[in-house]
Amino acid sequence: MGGSIDLRIVTASTPEQARALQPGWDALATTQRDVFGLPAVALSWWEHLGKGDLHVVAAIKGDSVVALAPLHQRRLLGVRTLRWLGHGVGVVGGTLVAAGHEDASSAVWREIAANGAVLDLVGCRAEPGTGWLEAAKRHVVVEGCDVCHVIDTGGDQDVQRYFAVRPKLAKTLRRSERLIAAAGHRVRIETLTTADEARFVLPHLRRVSAAAEAAQPRFDLFGPTFGAFGSAMLTALASHDQLRLMLVWIDDDVAAFDLCLQSGGALLNYYGRYDPAFARFSLGSLSQREVVRHAIEGPFDQVDLLQGDQPYKRRWNTGSYDTLDVLAAG
Repeated sequence: MGGSIDLRIVTASTPEQARALQPGWDALATTQRDVFGLPAVALSWWEHLGKGDLHVVAAIKGDSVVALAPLHQRRLLGVRTLRWLGHGVGVVGGTLVAAGHEDASSAVWREIAANGAVLDLVGCRAEPGTGWLEAAKRHVVVEGCDVCHVIDTGGDQDVQRYFAVRPKLAKTLRRSERLIAAAGHRVRIETLTTADEARFVLPHLRRVSAAAEAAQPRFDLFGPTFGAFGSAMLTALASHDQLRLMLVWIDDDVAAFDLCLQSGGALLNYYGRYDPAFARFSLGSLSQREVVRHAIEGPFDQVDLLQGDQPYKRRWNTGSYDTLDVLAAG
């Protein structure tokens, strides 16, 4: 366990203070597996969708950020409330902690408890230290939130072996390719990683996302409400080599995509849509196959499909974990 000597607790309440933490925050975040733990995502969300004040609490030892809770504070019905950065757009949140510095994580949450605000933490990977919260005379309620499916791709896994034990998936993919060829279309699948590439295909992403949203309303990352955040996130991730954007092209147009983030040895599959005009071709399966192939050959040891118990995720997964909602108040 890391000692508490020379441990400093810092709270960033402005974008300038948060950016001052960013080099150490990024170094710590890239060892974890949280989408909104990455400052490229969290600060893009804050810039375009955040309300209230930043409340990023970090433990610093020497020159290193060893624990950090990416939060923001706002008043709800007159009550000061702390939430994860990314609240409302599929956040799976947690404390970022360097190995061997669990004491620093406890120090961070003691500082948060001393703030006196209500904690409304939706989508926690794990229960964030409710034992000491209770000791601090705070009432804590923990409830199940959602299930997150994962695809383990490490060890002796390879692409052929993965599909060999999933004959229905393999059959769906073969059928998809036959239907596309029979219809006289050309199909091309690629993975993009750079900011220039992301900017070039952004109009395609907007078109596909809007068409998918019109057919099945869910969440349009590139639409009017969230589009500024989505565009900024793409560029910020690419600048840190954390973007993996899988595209399925039909002829000269993008017809399906999956937006993944590289972090902590895993691919986090945050957002994907397909053009409903090509629904009979099962393009979502072709895009997901590219995610799995990229993870196995990357190598990454896991694909995290994040929140949502959709049937297609159960067809691809090798396991799952639950997230929690934590509400704590004085």
